[in-house]
Amino acid sequence: MMPNRLTRRTWTRIALLAAGAAVLTIIATSWIAVTILTAPAKTTIGNLPEDLKGRAVGFRSDSGATIRGWFLPGSKGHGIVVLMHGIRSSRSGLVSRAQFLSRAGYSVLLFDFQAHGESAGDYITAGYLESRDARAAIEFARAEAPGETVGVIGISMGGAALVLADPTPRVEAVVLEMVYPTIEQAIDDRLRMRLGGLGTVLRPLLTAQLPLRYGIRAADLHPIDRLSGYVRPSFSSRERKTCTRPSWNLANYSQRPLNRKNSGLSMARAIRTCTNSQRARTKNASSVSSANISDDTAFRRVACNPPSLSTRLRQDKCRGEMQDPAR
Repeated sequence: MMPNRLTRRTWTRIALLAAGAAVLTIIATSWIAVTILTAPAKTTIGNLPEDLKGRAVGFRSDSGATIRGWFLPGSKGHGIVVLMHGIRSSRSGLVSRAQFLSRAGYSVLLFDFQAHGESAGDYITAGYLESRDARAAIEFARAEAPGETVGVIGISMGGAALVLADPTPRVEAVVLEMVYPTIEQAIDDRLRMRLGGLGTVLRPLLTAQLPLRYGIRAADLHPIDRLSGYVRPSFSSRERKTCTRPSWNLANYSQRPLNRKNSGLSMARAIRTCTNSQRARTKNASSVSSANISDDTAFRRVACNPPSLSTRLRQDKCRGEMQDPAR
């Protein structure tokens, strides 16, 4: 009988050790995952493309970084567009948009967020520190193009950074693409995509590290709570195009009645939720949810089909899907 008792004790110890090792492995893996996700995405950008007329610029941000970018002067009275890239990207990914907008006469500012491209920074914060860069970029744009109306195209983290900026920057037009509503929903969505439904149980291990390592609360990364600060004229259009659920949720939230008011800028406030890489046939998934668009069609085409997503600008299709809110 004694040998059997010893054997049971041994197996119990082995089971406990295995469970402890599994827990430690999960914790270590989540720590490493956050380290990788927040690691700087710095790269050498190089010179301004030859077909763009402008200059390299730099400006300080309250994030603590010196922000690097390009400024392209446009025609007087056309307005200036600030382009804000997504997470782990850089201004180089916005060149096609800058080319398109510059040809249409807009002044353009495109830049690298802190810890991206050629800008300084120790770690990426999914919009928290980057929101300070967004404010600094808008202030720089107003200084470079005094008297011009200002519009912003923010993609993913770039859109989140704009919405999270406090106080809310003064801009006349906004296009948000693929912006997550809350960091919890964004993490859950990606865990489901990679690990299935059960993957979401790991999310608390990731969000718990934000205050411990970076001094950021998960509540600080809730763009949907700040979206109401962007009160603009409304324009609604729906497409049967796909998107991730968090982007869909944000777009649905943004589709509420707004009073029409002339912004004086031939640009749009819009929520674009879908990209070619996120297609999944859904019912009434919103591609562009609200906008104020005047006669100029340049920004209309950008909001409807950004050139970086497709080299062909489906102008006729785009105009057919969008209706003037004055009608």
